[in-house]
Amino acid sequence: MDTEGDIEARVGYNGVIFTVGGGGGPTCTWRHMTTGEYEDFFDLVDEREPPPLPEVPELPTDREPTEEEVEAHRRASEELDAEVERRRVAAEAEARRRAQPSTITSTELGEEKPHRAFSATCPGTGFFVRFIADTTDEDELLFSLEDIVEARIEAPIPDINPPVDVGGVVNLGMWMAIAPQDPIPNITAEAGPHWVTVSPRHTSVTFTMGDGSPPIVCTGTGDPIPDSEIDNAAASPICGHTYSQSSFDDAPYQLEIGTTWSIPYTSSSGSGDIGPYTRTETFAYDVDEIQTVGTS
Repeated sequence: MDTEGDIEARVGYNGVIFTVGGGGGPTCTWRHMTTGEYEDFFDLVDEREPPPLPEVPELPTDREPTEEEVEAHRRASEELDAEVERRRVAAEAEARRRAQPSTITSTELGEEKPHRAFSATCPGTGFFVRFIADTTDEDELLFSLEDIVEARIEAPIPDINPPVDVGGVVNLGMWMAIAPQDPIPNITAEAGPHWVTVSPRHTSVTFTMGDGSPPIVCTGTGDPIPDSEIDNAAASPICGHTYSQSSFDDAPYQLEIGTTWSIPYTSSSGSGDIGPYTRTETFAYDVDEIQTVGTS
């Protein structure tokens, strides 16, 4: 298993363990605990001593025992043998019960659905006992990972020319990009036999200029202006725009920038893609028209 990169494991809701970093796939070793292991771990075993076994009165050795003494000895011996057999059968049944995979009833966990106890040993973080609902599956893990990934996708920071705080000029070409975000590492959710790894990747940025023109979709983070084009009035050939009309003084164009990520995944049951996720921010962008006054 490829475990390159920093690995950080943390326990989430419903017994799920989330791991950040590494090459993907489960990083913890899971084992379904037996009922006995579960009870021993949580000190749920009844350690009271059983009642003493029935005593068998001894027959006298210095004389011939009476009929009553013989009958009492016989009955007590039968009771002892029966109790020993009952305890043997009960011990075997208890051993079989404790060897069964653990199932924790809803009343023990305050949940309405049954759970099972698993031991999980994760590199660098140690040993956990986690309760995994019988209904937990890859779809539930994917749902939890969507929230985590979306929280890690940063709002787009514009890197356009002319800048947002300066504003644009009619017929002056724009170069448009966003500041690159640090890569999001693989994130794995695992719970018992189920696991899902997502590998978020930034794919494109979309600029909606606010002037009624079609949205402009640019690969990667766009095309920031190079120093060699600072004095050039032409727009970027791969991620640019030119406003043909100025905005109203009290109503700048609403420049909408959306950063889009793909979220492919692999799992214990297959692979796929959650689908693109786009985080959008809107900026007021004032566009002026420069009047040229001719001289003769």
